Amino acid sequence: MANVDSISTRAKSYGFNSFNVDGNDVSEVYKISKKSIEFIREGKGPQLIEAKTYRWEGHYSGEPCVYRDKKELEEWQKKCPIKRFKELLIKEKIITEKTFNELDSDIKNEIEEACEFAFNSPEFEADQFNEYVFKE
Repeated sequence: MANVDSISTRAKSYGFNSFNVDGNDVSEVYKISKKSIEFIREGKGPQLIEAKTYRWEGHYSGEPCVYRDKKELEEWQKKCPIKRFKELLIKEKIITEKTFNELDSDIKNEIEEACEFAFNSPEFEADQFNEYVFKE
């Protein structure tokens, strides 16, 4: 852990640009990412983006999370990036509520099918674990 409020300030000591962004604001993350990617592709050096957000769940499934304040969690849940982006898209008339809900349902179905496929697939043997990890 670093004794700074923002990790992005450390990037400056290494001589490259850094940005802080609200990690729950999809539009802002996109804008900063696009700008940084263009900068990097132009060969102007590395960039660091610090996207501040909050983990809603524990470190593992079923963790009681007794170490944090429930009000803090509730405040962060109000900043849900999906909800915020949905509201922006509807406000800007880019998408309708109906279309958003249809897409949301399609995505959930796709995830469900992928999980079902994974859970029903045969398990790897120990000697196969590195098979798709390293490329020679």
